[in-house]
Amino acid sequence: MRPLVHRLPVLFAAVLALFLSGCILSEGPLFDTADAVTPLEPGRYEARERADDGTFKPTGKAVTLTLAGTTYTMSEEGQDPVPFTLYEEADGLFVAMAHDPDEPEAGYAPLRIEGGEIVFWAAVCEVAEDNGVLANYPQIENDGLSCTLPDKDTLVAFLGAYAATAQPDFRYVLVNRT
Repeated sequence: MRPLVHRLPVLFAAVLALFLSGCILSEGPLFDTADAVTPLEPGRYEARERADDGTFKPTGKAVTLTLAGTTYTMSEEGQDPVPFTLYEEADGLFVAMAHDPDEPEAGYAPLRIEGGEIVFWAAVCEVAEDNGVLANYPQIENDGLSCTLPDKDTLVAFLGAYAATAQPDFRYVLVNRT
């Protein structure tokens, strides 16, 4: 059975919003926003979701990515905008961090940039458990809905292992630069 995230028409903005309500979390931000990088091109992106056959099919929806300083904001019509920052790690992995200053938790997901496209994993604790990644990190708290990471090094290693073992969920193709 496909994980819930694969059965819903979830887009990048909606997945980023999930950062603040579950999935891969920390008790506070694990990155310093002064270290954020800005490799993504602001503009309008076509969203493509991974199909059962492993190919990426257009969803018919687009998201808009804006940049102010080092903070991106992802918007989809009818959804609340989601601000996030990116941090570059080893082997071309980027970690997206969403943190609402009014909330204690921060949320995370891995992504890569391949051929100008954003390759995005909607990191889900259940998938990490199913593919054996979670078993390698006993220090991660799993409450059945989300995984809470204790520190930056564990987070980066965990997300790298996740991206290496799970298929990406979405690809975003730049349609118009802004």
